[in-house]
Amino acid sequence: MWRSLVSRLVRVQEASGSNPDTPTMKACPIGRAFLFLRKGSYLMESGKQVLVYRFGGAGNDWCFVYLPASYNPEREQPYPFVICNHGNGWVMDGSVQKANWTKRTMFLPADDPDLLSHPSQYNVCEDPGLLFSNPTIEALLSAGYIVCGAQNYGDLMYGNAQCRQACMDFYLHMTKTYHVTERCHMIGASNGAMTTLNTLFLLGEKVESVILQYPLTCLEAQYRNHPPHREHIENRYGISQDDVENGIFQTKLREFDPLYANVENGIKTGYFPRLRIYYSETDTVVGCTHNTLLLCRLLENSGIPFEKIRVDTGGVLREHGDYAHFDPAGYLEWFQRK
Repeated sequence: MWRSLVSRLVRVQEASGSNPDTPTMKACPIGRAFLFLRKGSYLMESGKQVLVYRFGGAGNDWCFVYLPASYNPEREQPYPFVICNHGNGWVMDGSVQKANWTKRTMFLPADDPDLLSHPSQYNVCEDPGLLFSNPTIEALLSAGYIVCGAQNYGDLMYGNAQCRQACMDFYLHMTKTYHVTERCHMIGASNGAMTTLNTLFLLGEKVESVILQYPLTCLEAQYRNHPPHREHIENRYGISQDDVENGIFQTKLREFDPLYANVENGIKTGYFPRLRIYYSETDTVVGCTHNTLLLCRLLENSGIPFEKIRVDTGGVLREHGDYAHFDPAGYLEWFQRK
């Protein structure tokens, strides 16, 4: 039975002339956890699918696409979709284990070392159909959303030209390959916030709403106040320590640092998507004083509405990436809000 299904998938792909590494979008929804049908294509319980493949674009990047059980490319109404942008240290490799934008809150095997070390930050997988997914993905799938993301040209990119072009290319891939709405939603985690904000410059009104999680939103402030990021920012933008003092630093980052829009004078734009930020004042990796709160000042001075949710109230410490930044029901409500 499985062999005949694989043969049928290969025939469909060859007839359509599609990339042999790209799974067909019309795979049969068989209920079996992560049934391997074609390179990078896994079928999950209840007919859900997660597809992992290189889609092309500026970086020929790996991507993942979670399809809801209801997915039908022939239905009249297109599916809403959410592009999830990863932060530093997340490298996709074609495996279902990396078919996500973060490991935090993921459903994991009981013997996973990260889960054993920090059990409050992850979920033990008791249903094989949930393995390597997370509650946010599941909430969105249940509501009929497609959830997806890509490598965005690499790791440690800080929203530079190659990174935002690759993210836009992935958006175009999604709209051409799947039965989705013209406008997307985005989630940006940590440095994925820089990817998201910079991609907005290219996509404009194609992005309906955005959620930022523990975000890095100001390149210069992060560079000056958090030394571990300096070398990576220098590498991605071709700058040096000397450039900081002679003004070249600002020149090279001007197009990519949202705060160069001027915190005092505001952003001159005709459109900005609906934005909600989840942040912590006890984040020691991406300090909110030099990121979230600076961005909020800029938005306020620009008359751009937004919401911010602090997750470390009541004296509770919430470090960078803490599970409290994840709010599946709140995310869904935000994306559905009109």
